[in-house]
Amino acid sequence: MDWLLWALILVVQNFAFTFVSRARNSGHLVRHMQAAIFSNGVWFASQILIFSKLYDYITGKAGLQMAIFTGVFYTVFTVLGSIVAHYWALKTEKGKSAVGANKKYAQIPVEDWEFVREFVRAREVF
Repeated sequence: MDWLLWALILVVQNFAFTFVSRARNSGHLVRHMQAAIFSNGVWFASQILIFSKLYDYITGKAGLQMAIFTGVFYTVFTVLGSIVAHYWALKTEKGKSAVGANKKYAQIPVEDWEFVREFVRAREVF
């Protein structure tokens, strides 16, 4: 079993899952389509590996310790993929690609909103 290959696939798989989830919640249909193709393609590839090489580990045929190790291994690398994708998304999402973006509502970046608040505060007279 090539554990390094599986670790890489797990990271990419959960990166793709997180990417498609965030894209689904944005106002950008093309980004969602790209993310969905990526996510489903990686999922399919991971299933081939799981059923061709890992099935015995998952079902316990290789022993309970190996089944537990496989579950822990899977969890660690899928969490890593999700966290890396979330970090990447927070750095790259802008405009219609941002989570919650919608053409019906304006989104104001935090820096711009703080500028407006300071501008209004400076002109308040009590």
